[in-house]
Amino acid sequence: MSRIVKIYRNDDVEEIVAAIPRNHYHVRLLIRLKDQDIVLHEAVLAAITRAYLSIILHPTKRGVILVKKRFSSNEKKPGYASIQLVEKECSEKEAVNIISDIISGG
Repeated sequence: MSRIVKIYRNDDVEEIVAAIPRNHYHVRLLIRLKDQDIVLHEAVLAAITRAYLSIILHPTKRGVILVKKRFSSNEKKPGYASIQLVEKECSEKEAVNIISDIISGG
């Protein structure tokens, strides 16, 4: 299955809005792009932040892949959702290859 890939630069972003909606407990982030709006839930933001920081703050790490994993109530910390985005083992080179191929056109 082929996917459509869109690359957005800073000048493609018109506005970013972060807020906790009425009658909710968690942050939502609205990204207004030139051609669409995207709303991300707090758990997705946390995963993106973890991935970004794990690369930026590490002296040698160049990539990471997070994958969806379902946890039982016995496995996860209290207050965490059953479905989480967690780091895939040995994903550094794969992540670098995926992003490099996309931005170079294949």
